[in-house]
Amino acid sequence: MNNKWLFSFPFFGVIAALITSFPVTAQQPDEYKIRAMFLYNISKYIEWKNQNELETFQIGVLGRDTAMLRAITWMEETKTVKEKPIVSALYENIESIKYPQILYADKKSGFDIQKTLNAIKGKNILLVSWNYEFNTSMINFFIDLEDKLKYEMVEKRITDEGFTIKPELIAVSVKSSTDWKNLFLKTEKLLETEKETVESQKDEINRQKSTIDRQKEDIIEQNSRIDALKKEFADIVNETKKQQNALDQKTKILAGQVKEIESQKNEMAGQKISIENQQQILNGQKDKIQFQANQIKKQEKTLGSQLAQIESQRIILYFFIVIIILISSMIFLLYRSFINKKKTNRQHEDKNTAIIQRKKLIEEKNKEMLASIRYARLIQEAILPKPSEMREHLPDIFILYKPKDIVSGDFYWFALKGQRTIIAACDCTGHGVPGAFVSMVGNDLLNQIIIERNIDNPSEILKKLHHGIVNALGQKTDALQSSVAIRDGMDIALCSIDMNEKEVLFSGAIRPMWLITKNGTSHPAEFKRTIEGDYELVQIKGDRFGIGGVQVKIEPTFTTHKIIVQKGDTIYMSSDGYPDQFGGAGEKNRQFSNKRLLKLLLNIQHLNMDEQKQRLEGEIEQWRGQYEQTDDICVIGVRI
Repeated sequence: MNNKWLFSFPFFGVIAALITSFPVTAQQPDEYKIRAMFLYNISKYIEWKNQNELETFQIGVLGRDTAMLRAITWMEETKTVKEKPIVSALYENIESIKYPQILYADKKSGFDIQKTLNAIKGKNILLVSWNYEFNTSMINFFIDLEDKLKYEMVEKRITDEGFTIKPELIAVSVKSSTDWKNLFLKTEKLLETEKETVESQKDEINRQKSTIDRQKEDIIEQNSRIDALKKEFADIVNETKKQQNALDQKTKILAGQVKEIESQKNEMAGQKISIENQQQILNGQKDKIQFQANQIKKQEKTLGSQLAQIESQRIILYFFIVIIILISSMIFLLYRSFINKKKTNRQHEDKNTAIIQRKKLIEEKNKEMLASIRYARLIQEAILPKPSEMREHLPDIFILYKPKDIVSGDFYWFALKGQRTIIAACDCTGHGVPGAFVSMVGNDLLNQIIIERNIDNPSEILKKLHHGIVNALGQKTDALQSSVAIRDGMDIALCSIDMNEKEVLFSGAIRPMWLITKNGTSHPAEFKRTIEGDYELVQIKGDRFGIGGVQVKIEPTFTTHKIIVQKGDTIYMSSDGYPDQFGGAGEKNRQFSNKRLLKLLLNIQHLNMDEQKQRLEGEIEQWRGQYEQTDDICVIGVRI
């Protein structure tokens, strides 16, 4: 086609200069930049009701026309509209349209123009379409046979939406269906004329073509043999280069992997030695404290005996004083007895001083131990994911995390793998220092399995985690027969979330996952359901095997459950700490229970995630009352 795609009115002069460089064909990459410039120039001749209140000027593209989106993005770097920066947006369906100032729709994207108009009605959005039928859009562009750009405007539809149009934009638009039909009648006549000309020239072209074909046959036959030999040689050379490049690449990758593996082995060995040293130090301090406590008990017993003896001697002293008054001959004996008692008292005072010094020493040791445990808490908190980082990828999330002691046996874990977000709530056996050590081992193993080894299937992650715990804690079958064997493990709920596909993959070791959705949403029948008003709670149970621990004689199996979710659904995971808390007004030894927890989750669905966290924390504190916290608490909530 010839480069005739020009406007006839002055304000499109800049666009005309661009068009003379780019013919209007789908193969030309700059066609979309030209269309973007049309949208930009149109904005100069239309006024929006709220244009002074805008912070940015948004141009939206309806459908999956990424080429058009890139063209608008290209324009963002140099252009502004109404002194506002231009931003682009892609709306894949009509329901996702928000509040752009201009919405662009191409007929080839397949969207119903009337449904689009209904969706944006009353939102002060200007609909600019490409190649739709007459009188169906607000502004509609099309190309005639001479490659000229034409457009029609439905002025009433535009003004009804609150826009003000400058006269020069209306002046050269196609204003009636007659003009529209004449354009296409003219196109048909030109096509007929060109067809007759082509037919008259076709015979002459065919005669010339037959002569050329005969001449080419001899050349082609000779060239074909040469081309075959060239192609065979080129194929051999290319294959050799490919194989050499592949070999070089694999060699580099293998060398890098060997270095990485050696580095990881050295790091793990160092961590293992550090953990063993810390454990030895703690065990040594524990033995010393126990020994000192036994010594104090013995000394207290001796002191009690000595005090009783002193009291008895005091009575004897009184008796001797009476005897001295009565019998003067006993003065010397009484005086010597007094000297002996004074010496004994001085010995008792020395022993009391020694006891006080030992007590101070024990108190200092206790302070040192508490300081070590508090420092361990800082290390544990540093390992845990930062909630602010998690909210960058999961904006609607809360984490209720309340250790029972200074350090916790519960922990939570988070990572990104491609477009999937992996999050877990973990409950290690016990709490305090032993639970914290197991949680650190579990955290490190999850990093190795998911981040370093790129395993993202939840059931496979739990299987690898089980084997890692067994190996790290020496829980082989033979080792468990020993009375000093480590029998700790963990329960875990782990899910992988794809926000784009609205898909959740879940696997649990003992611990379940709860999904709360609108009542009536379809989910597999094997899941337990609870309905409360407008909401339905679906419980996806974890498998009956824990991670590590005493059941290592049995090879555990874990299941990956696939759940399709929708916007507004909420998923929850937790340790058993929240439902196991004791309390309740007027009763003793009553647990909060899973049933009461699930009912509470259903009742707070109308709240945002921060308010849900505050409500959960307030409920459990009110429930416990004067009771101490009995276990670590970890509850995670994510809204889709």
